[in-house]
Amino acid sequence: MGLKHDMNDRHAHLQERIARFAAREVATRKDLSVSDLFPADLWQKMGEEGLLGLSIPEAYGGAGDNYRSMIVALKSFVQSGHNMGMALSWMIHLIVARFFILSFGQEGQIDACLRPMARGELTGSIAISEPGTGAHPKHVKTTAQRKGDRYEINGEKAYLTNGTFADFFMVFSVTGLLGDHKEFTFIIVPRDAEGVHPGSLMKIDFLKPSPHCGVRFDHCIVPLSNQLGENGTAYEKMSKPFRPLEDVLLMGPVMGGMILQLEMLLGLIQKTGIRDMEGLKEKLGEIQVSLDAVDVIAEEAARICDNDLPFETLDALTVFMKIQSKNIQAFIASIASGIGIAEDPAFNRITHDLRKTVQLAEHVSKIKMRNMGDLLLSKG
Repeated sequence: MGLKHDMNDRHAHLQERIARFAAREVATRKDLSVSDLFPADLWQKMGEEGLLGLSIPEAYGGAGDNYRSMIVALKSFVQSGHNMGMALSWMIHLIVARFFILSFGQEGQIDACLRPMARGELTGSIAISEPGTGAHPKHVKTTAQRKGDRYEINGEKAYLTNGTFADFFMVFSVTGLLGDHKEFTFIIVPRDAEGVHPGSLMKIDFLKPSPHCGVRFDHCIVPLSNQLGENGTAYEKMSKPFRPLEDVLLMGPVMGGMILQLEMLLGLIQKTGIRDMEGLKEKLGEIQVSLDAVDVIAEEAARICDNDLPFETLDALTVFMKIQSKNIQAFIASIASGIGIAEDPAFNRITHDLRKTVQLAEHVSKIKMRNMGDLLLSKG
């Protein structure tokens, strides 16, 4: 009980601190949600505030917080800052530091990366997906061929979050074959390495100002020491668990966005003076029940991540969170349409970001549910 009480106090303090920062530095920037220009000055302030070192151990200049704390912080950031895009860029920075570098890096890599990442002087981008084929391992073509004490990397990656300003790329590469199966390794590639050609900013109409781009590697040479983790094991140990972890942490910004969205909706309802629309109270009540349930499930999912339990146990939780988030959006759309809410730019922007975010990787959720259904039928 004492430990739980201490953690609750820590999270309450963290939530308040993040809320104050976001209200002061983010919510006041009305341009963020419509801008293609990533705010380097705001990123620097986030570093000075200690936000960029949230997931980094104190020994390396960070705060040493866990995944549950990250969800609390991300939720508070969006609820008070009114912007999901900056939260996405922040989340990817934290994942690179904690999940990839801290968990799989050699001592030299950890020391070289984490201290400047905590200060906001260094950030990385995860390069897995490829143009036209996505992230499925059987379609990955980027190779890292060993040549003496170096790797030569050739290939192209797409949809790199933070790619336009990242100082290094973590490149998911084919490094060998085991029978008919590809073996994969992550290689840390500095932005300024020869043969690295970052693409221009991709035009994406949601989660602004988080930037995305592609990058091409043309006979790019890096030392073998830039290998992250054990050769040939990156798919099972890193890429595969990264996806559910990303889904879990993304519920922080999504929850913050939906709480903000509901607050805005209630304000707009007050302005209309309509309170007796058929089913209004029931719909609002169901939205609140769903929000409370998703919050509890997200916390349990973060606990699984923090305790290094099998990531496969997250499938049911992450799929259910997506289903409930989609249902909440449907309820809010029904209410907004039913009472004839006038156009409100701020409400429309957060709603657009939420709908698009909830739709991300929806086909993956359907595949998971289909597999669960197949398993049930096979038992019959």
